[in-house]
Amino acid sequence: MPSRTERRLNMDALSAFHNLDFTYPRVFNKHDANTMAAANNYLINGTHLACYLSHLHVYKQMIEDNIETALVLEDDVDMELDLMHRHTHIMQQVYERYGRDWDMLYLGHCTWDRNEPTRPTAHNVSLYEAE
Repeated sequence: MPSRTERRLNMDALSAFHNLDFTYPRVFNKHDANTMAAANNYLINGTHLACYLSHLHVYKQMIEDNIETALVLEDDVDMELDLMHRHTHIMQQVYERYGRDWDMLYLGHCTWDRNEPTRPTAHNVSLYEAE
């Protein structure tokens, strides 16, 4: 988000450290999303709607640009230093359990609602499957 320059600096540092090429997509702000939610009687708050619209924009851009694989990160991601080792380990377990015929994998989730229904699905990693 353009107004959160400290987050952009953090993402730039992560990109350099892990030798990753980041693209910063358009983001929606919660104020515009609040207006949109109120005008359309959406049952979602502006913060969640802005996040949803930002992710939707990324997915549409991937389709338009024929991007087959992407790592989508939040601008407040807390990335481990041993990312590549963890990625290899996690993906081995994902492929064993789900094969390679899937479209999207969430590798982390923080929620304000501790009662959100999730259940562990793999050993030694925090992999959750929605019910």
